[in-house]
Amino acid sequence: MRLALLMPEFGARDLGDTVIVENDGLDTPMPADVLALTASLRSIQS
Repeated sequence: MRLALLMPEFGARDLGDTVIVENDGLDTPMPADVLALTASLRSIQS
């Protein structure tokens, strides 16, 4: 079975509203759900 058949496809609408994250003076649009997941993983790891 090909790996592509196992991996879901995500579109822009699947990841929630977009927020702007500033890092070193560079503004980057990022899905809010991805930002929340990152924060959750950081809290588990620390």
